[in-house]
Amino acid sequence: MSNSSYQSSFDEEDQNQQSTDLANTILTTIYIIFTILGIVGNGLVLFVIARIKDLQDVTNLFIANQSLIDFMTSCKVEDEKCLGFLWPDEVTKIGIVLTTYFLEFLLPVCTMVYVYARILLELRRSSKQFSLPSSASSASAVTKTKDLGRIATDYRSTARKNIIKTLATVSICFVICMSLNQHIYLAYGFGVYLNFGGPMYITSVVMAFGNIWINPLIYTFQYERFQKGVKKVFCRAQPQPFNVNSVSKSL
Repeated sequence: MSNSSYQSSFDEEDQNQQSTDLANTILTTIYIIFTILGIVGNGLVLFVIARIKDLQDVTNLFIANQSLIDFMTSCKVEDEKCLGFLWPDEVTKIGIVLTTYFLEFLLPVCTMVYVYARILLELRRSSKQFSLPSSASSASAVTKTKDLGRIATDYRSTARKNIIKTLATVSICFVICMSLNQHIYLAYGFGVYLNFGGPMYITSVVMAFGNIWINPLIYTFQYERFQKGVKKVFCRAQPQPFNVNSVSKSL
């Protein structure tokens, strides 16, 4: 081999090594940022729910449980390349891949659909619990009671729609963040070639890891009850919750 060919080969290897080092640096930086966002964001959600009693209901306890899982995940960054080891046989490979797909994607999606459906039914049921008195001493009292019922119904309806919208956004973001990674790995289990160091797989890992910090962002900008809870914890001016009795007295 001539000196020029040897030098050209050496330069090419050096460029490839520099590109690999740059990619690893960028990925490490992204992982660190996502980890910090996940710890701070989910820690904030847990802290606010723990401090505000108004947020300690079934819906928000489910949110707190999800935030706790994401918080713990943020504290442990795993190297996804460990998934590329040599399998003992194809049956074992397919079995493990299918189990991973079920536990990390299919089961959470089905659980979210079930839990959110139960929450929706519970919210609708609770909105019907407010009933108007059957007797009133005067026509004026009847009118005031009807107005009170309308105000309470409107308030419950608005709160219910906000919760449903927030939970739907969380579910959609989970599916978007996790789908690429899970389906790429599922295809790999059935024989499709997968380059664990390639841009597509790395992108899928970044998207999946991004799911640990995106939920607190959704709660902060979309969930009105959580917004009020944050204000109660960190601001001196504490907004008073909706009080049916106070509305009744003002009518």
